[in-house]
Amino acid sequence: MQNEERGSPAMSATLEPVKSLSPLVGAGRWKARAAAGAAVLLALIFLVSGLWKISDLDATSERMVQSLIPVGLSLPAAFAVSVCEIYAAGLLRIPRHRRWGAWLAAIMLIAFMIYLAVLYDRLLGEDCNCFPWLHRVVGPAFFAGDAAMLVLAAAFHVHLRGNARMRSGVQQV
Repeated sequence: MQNEERGSPAMSATLEPVKSLSPLVGAGRWKARAAAGAAVLLALIFLVSGLWKISDLDATSERMVQSLIPVGLSLPAAFAVSVCEIYAAGLLRIPRHRRWGAWLAAIMLIAFMIYLAVLYDRLLGEDCNCFPWLHRVVGPAFFAGDAAMLVLAAAFHVHLRGNARMRSGVQQV
């Protein structure tokens, strides 16, 4: 009771670190919004691509063969890629699972870029058939576009990593 009457030094000592962190939380608000925007954009890209592929697996399988995937693997690959893209989009839309969505999106983009880089001389000038209504030709600009999507995933992941550090610091105080 005496602490309450005197201004509660114990209480002010426990609130002091929280007050000092409040400018950090406000300063990071734009970063949180930018990261959420990047997650929504990346989720939209992967969702549209995955739904387009799974809606017509035969045509997707044919496009896989044109991308030099063996005929026997083209249908399972078409199904697996479309399901992974839809799943990554779903993870990116759920805030507590966005880090996993960013990792899955990054892994798929890197694998796709490596595959096209290995077969670059044979696929140069071909349409990648990744997205509906968008014709992307395999070439230097194609890799720049995929690198931009990879930067979106990486930026979002870095923001989440920093947020986890800040949250753990607040909990330890």
